[in-house]
Amino acid sequence: MPKPLSGWRVLVPRPADRAGDLVAALADAGATPEVVELIGIEPPADPGALDLAVLALSRGDADWVAFTSVNAVEAILGRASALAVHPVIAAGTRVAAVGPATAAALRAAGLPVDL
Repeated sequence: MPKPLSGWRVLVPRPADRAGDLVAALADAGATPEVVELIGIEPPADPGALDLAVLALSRGDADWVAFTSVNAVEAILGRASALAVHPVIAAGTRVAAVGPATAAALRAAGLPVDL
């Protein structure tokens, strides 16, 4: 029996370092995945606003914080580290994660995931 995606060429518009699992799954299904990085993840030219947000998050100024990607987790953790901010997220702040990879990144950093 042929694989379900046999003969298909599938564009994977993700950064190469984030495409591995999807590429493997597509290949296992018979597709030929082509990774084309359509976006670049860069820190802000002026991190001032991000620094203020990290400091506010650490102080507990927010009831909730939502992380929409692994990149967002890495950005917050990176700035917190650069600023020597601990804790990154105050104890009373609840944390939402969009998707299992984002939740896993938060947990790997020792941060709670409430939603």
